[in-house]
Amino acid sequence: MSTPSSSTTPFWEQAWKDAQPALSSIRASLASFPALSPRILRVGQLDAELLDQELLGVLKEPVNKALGQIKSAYETRFDPEVALVIATVLYKFSMWDQGATYGAKLQDLKYRASRAPHPTNLTPSGLPRRSLLLHAALTVLLPYLHTRIRMYALDRAWPDAPSNHRKRKTWDFLVRLESIHSTLSLFGFIAFLYDGRYRTIADRILRLRLVPARPIVTRNVSYEFMNRQMVWHSFTEFLIFLVPLVNTPTIRRKIAKVYSNAHPSALLSLVSFASSSSTSPENGKGNGSASLPARRGKYWTFPPDQCAICASNASYNISNITGGTAAIYPSYRITGVQNEYAHELGEDEDKDAMPSYPITTPYITSCGHVYCYFCLSEKMISAAKDLADGGGGDEGSMWECLRCGEGVRTCERLVGVDKSESDSVSDLEVDGRSDRISDIGEDIDAEYSAG
Repeated sequence: MSTPSSSTTPFWEQAWKDAQPALSSIRASLASFPALSPRILRVGQLDAELLDQELLGVLKEPVNKALGQIKSAYETRFDPEVALVIATVLYKFSMWDQGATYGAKLQDLKYRASRAPHPTNLTPSGLPRRSLLLHAALTVLLPYLHTRIRMYALDRAWPDAPSNHRKRKTWDFLVRLESIHSTLSLFGFIAFLYDGRYRTIADRILRLRLVPARPIVTRNVSYEFMNRQMVWHSFTEFLIFLVPLVNTPTIRRKIAKVYSNAHPSALLSLVSFASSSSTSPENGKGNGSASLPARRGKYWTFPPDQCAICASNASYNISNITGGTAAIYPSYRITGVQNEYAHELGEDEDKDAMPSYPITTPYITSCGHVYCYFCLSEKMISAAKDLADGGGGDEGSMWECLRCGEGVRTCERLVGVDKSESDSVSDLEVDGRSDRISDIGEDIDAEYSAG
């Protein structure tokens, strides 16, 4: 009985050897077929553009808020410049260095030039230097110039100029250019929907198109952003429901009170108030020693025969007219707006004259200062309303005197006014106590400079 030889090959190995000529012919035929280009989704290109716009807005918002903290007008005044700087930085670190914007990178896309550039004129991303410079001018610099020119024209009322004026003609030309650009953008977008090659007009002019960054492109839908957006939306609705129920005026007053107690200047004011009270003649404890200066309000140098509340309201109204901050200075000179209006009305008003705010129906406060009845009642009613809304009884809810800065608890009708002096308040008598407010004249400036 004979055994099979060990040199006999298995059947599968013999079949593999027999199939080699056929496999070689198939490989040779595949080389003649054109290479398949991966499919480029249009929605991915549009999402890349939206992501770039959102990134620019996210980076621009905190910068504008920081400028608004310096001055409220800076937030809108320098908005185009902020957008230009941020867009330039993003373009340098994305398109120039990597050949794709950050939005395109999130979509696994990159730019590719249709024309083969010279090897010496390439950027670090491998794209033509000239094409990227023109692309940056069209996508970054040109929108800034358009925004700035449009803001300049609207600030100077070019649309309201006569039809034959050069400003109106320039504005009509700008509007015509905007219409042409909108029309070209519409046709370019229709062409993009048809062939999916060039997303914007700048890409079509420079022959720059988005292609997949990897041979195999998969579009995985992630719901992480959607879930986060739903959470924030629910949290926002909860805050909208909760915030009106919180008594914010009381919390703000308590925080201000704690801060004033912890601040050194507030402690100095309390010490000076206690020192002045202990050394006053009424207490009979004055020892003639030097004490800290008494607490002072914003209008502590204002003449006592005039209403400081009227002056404060006038300063607020002037600031609304001029769009700035109008302050009452110690010299009490009329501002430029007042001088201009006085000149237009034909009034013989000296520019160095002091505005007059005479006290009508005088009322004296618990701290010993006199104001108009209507001005004082308005302030105290507002303070009482805030106190009622706050539901607390802290001192911070009282109205503070504009002369001494103390909280006004009560006020009474001023009696014993000398009728012979119609333009000033004199001989004050309240509850059997008589005070004399004299004409301080030049002593106001001397006291202010000494303080």
